[in-house]
Amino acid sequence: MAFCQAVMAYNSQRVLSLIKPVMEDFKKRNAGVFKNIHR
Repeated sequence: MAFCQAVMAYNSQRVLSLIKPVMEDFKKRNAGVFKNIHR
């Protein structure tokens, strides 16, 4: 059971580190789009 939890935690950390840059890029793009709309 502990092994299972360790694997899950490890995988979630890996997934987060993969997703984070994508999310940051997405936010930046959205910010640019919103600025253009409000102009």
